[in-house]
Amino acid sequence: MTEAHNPTVSPAAQLLHRCVDQLIAKDMPGFLAHWHDDAVAEFPFPPPGPAAVTPAGTDV
Repeated sequence: MTEAHNPTVSPAAQLLHRCVDQLIAKDMPGFLAHWHDDAVAEFPFPPPGPAAVTPAGTDV
């Protein structure tokens, strides 16, 4: 998916592609390295049980 240093692709799109590639590869440490320490993950349609909002640093 990622096009290496393609000058026609914006830096934001390159970052998005890297993040998606890391998710597909199940590289969670690599994916999470892009997140800010205060980031919040929101799941609009969570399965029964877990909270819909998971604050950064929460063990799930």
